[in-house]
Amino acid sequence: MSELRIILKSKPEEKKEIFITIGEKLSQSRKSSRKKLEGISKKLNLSVEMLNNIEAGDVSKFPQTIHITGFLRAFAEKVDCDISLELEQLTLQESSKTKKTPILRLPYKFSFLLIIFFLIFFISLIFILSTPETKKEVSDIKTLENQKFHHLQNSLNTIEFENEEDINISFEQPLKKDYFEILFLEETWIEILDENKSLLKNGLFKIGESLMFEFKKEDSDFFIKSGNLGGFQIFYNEEFFAPFGLSGQVSKGFFFKEKINTVKNVRILKNEY
Repeated sequence: MSELRIILKSKPEEKKEIFITIGEKLSQSRKSSRKKLEGISKKLNLSVEMLNNIEAGDVSKFPQTIHITGFLRAFAEKVDCDISLELEQLTLQESSKTKKTPILRLPYKFSFLLIIFFLIFFISLIFILSTPETKKEVSDIKTLENQKFHHLQNSLNTIEFENEEDINISFEQPLKKDYFEILFLEETWIEILDENKSLLKNGLFKIGESLMFEFKKEDSDFFIKSGNLGGFQIFYNEEFFAPFGLSGQVSKGFFFKEKINTVKNVRILKNEY
């Protein structure tokens, strides 16, 4: 393990220095490529102030719900800058903070007594059920249940219907709800809005988490924004749809139904050729 990685594990305050290094590299690459912050701001859907903060190495003003790593990757891609080593160091630092949950183990003597208790209980239950009185009670219960069943069957056989409409009984099956589910493959910031772009749900979601939304009306639709287009897939109508972009790619948003139809058309063209 390199000396830098050892420092990262023992000194989490080094995280600020890594962000400063990333900011300097991004600033130098941007100036070398003669690109302005205003143009990058429009492409990333991120304010110029936030981009200035990134170049200064200050990410403290970013909301906790935003996946900053995704924006750093997108910024670096726009200015053709390699920050993979610094991002790897940040990932290593975050993972070093994770603590293993201690496993609770019962004392050996207590476990042994618990097993003995269950064995005694099980043997006692078998003995009680094997006594003649218990067998007789069980037999009486079964006989009574059989009598009730035969009585009910006889009663049903004697029912007379006045006309054929009495026996035309129909049962309506509940309609299957139209829904879709978002399954997260990477840590991803996402924002879900309705067809009028009113906010329904947003936040930073981890690997394995999911969100489910229902189309309550025929013209219902959803608008999806994300800071990591490659970090999730969608399950809809018994099909999986993914990916919608690269890992870390930022999206200004798309309407759900339009995107799904586009993906389906692409699949049809691939199958034809």
